[in-house]
Amino acid sequence: MPVFEVVYFRVGNPAGYVVHEAPQNKLQTIMISIGPFIVNTILGALIALPAAMPVFKFDNASPLDYILVFLGVSIAMHAFPSTGDANNVWRATKQEGSSGG
Repeated sequence: MPVFEVVYFRVGNPAGYVVHEAPQNKLQTIMISIGPFIVNTILGALIALPAAMPVFKFDNASPLDYILVFLGVSIAMHAFPSTGDANNVWRATKQEGSSGG
């Protein structure tokens, strides 16, 4: 999918976005919309889980462990699709030719 513009962070709503070519089918629309959810969930887990054991056992946790848990949870909390992505998936599933729509 050709990408025209990427903004990772800015003050305002939305905090970040990607401008890309219009998807050609429903599967592309759905994958583009849920891709950040999958990637952020996995990334948040990979960062937070190794540090979580010393933190939750309260046994020799370093300040770095607390920072990694905070970072991993923060990344995972931002995994939910944006309103725009959710609307795109909703429209794609309700289009003519979609099963159940």
